[in-house]
Amino acid sequence: MAISNKINEALSPTNKRFNIKFILAEVFLITAGILIALAIDNWNTDRAEQEVIEKYLIQMHKEFYNEIDRIEGERKQFYKSSLDKNLRALKIIKNNQIDSISVLENLLVGISNPLSTSANIPITKEFLKQNLLYKIKNENLKNELKMFPTYLEGNDYLIDFETNQYINTIEPFVTSNMNYTQLLTSYRKPYMVDGGPKTDFKRLMKGYELWNIVSYKREWLLAYSGALDGIGFVLNKLKKEIENELGDKLTIKNQ
Repeated sequence: MAISNKINEALSPTNKRFNIKFILAEVFLITAGILIALAIDNWNTDRAEQEVIEKYLIQMHKEFYNEIDRIEGERKQFYKSSLDKNLRALKIIKNNQIDSISVLENLLVGISNPLSTSANIPITKEFLKQNLLYKIKNENLKNELKMFPTYLEGNDYLIDFETNQYINTIEPFVTSNMNYTQLLTSYRKPYMVDGGPKTDFKRLMKGYELWNIVSYKREWLLAYSGALDGIGFVLNKLKKEIENELGDKLTIKNQ
């Protein structure tokens, strides 16, 4: 309205001077004011988003640290041991070592139990579902996080594969050919009733089924061990990128 009044005033027959410079200056000031207000609003929004991202990254760093520690523990203590036992069992079956049946029985303990576990990173998964990934300014960190869901999907695929293999192949074989309680791990065995007929390993060692079951298990152990290596490598990269991004902020927040 003010601009309109100025224009009408300038065009009035009683006003000899058309002050175009004054009108343009007022338009410029109003436009500049709007642009400055929008810029401040965008700056405040960006700052708020970066603060949210920073809080997420701090929690994700903790998750990655704990997950790396878990993976390293499983690789060194559990999966290496499982692979070694599996290889020894295959050699006994291959060489038809009847005098080593008691050893074979101990080596097969746990074969009927699924071994895999999903990554425990709920905060990271929550972050990836939000529209914050593309607001990260560190390109290296952003690109690594973009690829991370692919590794998680691969891990979940192997878990599903092991579960299906157990339900469709291993469990039916054990049910028909072996004494299940003899295959239980030490932490489960006390809760079960020990007894029943003993497994006829002499018969099983002459056929294909036991050999194939143990070979299937080895195939999965090798695949999952490789997947753990891959996820561990990626988690270490993400952890270092977050450390590079946050620097002292990460140290202060974690104290």
